[in-house]
Amino acid sequence: MYRIVKRRDGTTVRIPVGEDGYVPFDAYVERNNKRSRRARTMDSKRVSRRLLNPLMTPEDAADWWVHPERSDIKGVDAPARKKEVIAPKKRNPKAFFGENRRRSSVANLPWLSDPQEAQAKAREMGVSEDMIRAYQQAAWDDLDVQLGVPRHTEMFDSNSKRPRNRRRG
Repeated sequence: MYRIVKRRDGTTVRIPVGEDGYVPFDAYVERNNKRSRRARTMDSKRVSRRLLNPLMTPEDAADWWVHPERSDIKGVDAPARKKEVIAPKKRNPKAFFGENRRRSSVANLPWLSDPQEAQAKAREMGVSEDMIRAYQQAAWDDLDVQLGVPRHTEMFDSNSKRPRNRRRG
């Protein structure tokens, strides 16, 4: 399956897409092998400033697809210590941002139900006082989000009339 991507300069690029919505790793290798031997040799001598992750959508990969000499992809055209090409592992996109997001052990302390116990355990773990206050505030912010309380920026109208500091003279 292919997707046609329109770049910022108006040109379109036809890029293969896997079932998961990402560009298959084999497609990067195949595209790199279509380049001239000299281009591949020059590209493999040093790492570009832009080192890209191989797990990209077609929209993200369009710039490399047109100009592979301007950036490198890990395991494809970046110089590697090992000669074999290793495909990246697929990540679960909901692992961090979704309902299954992972939290640190300090964040899982009972900040709302028993704040004294949470503070004591955090101090035992070596957490600074500033971070303890930050974790307490974050717990209250999470509770506000669960209860649907509007954020502070939504509570106040930015166009309200406030007294201005004017020079009197």
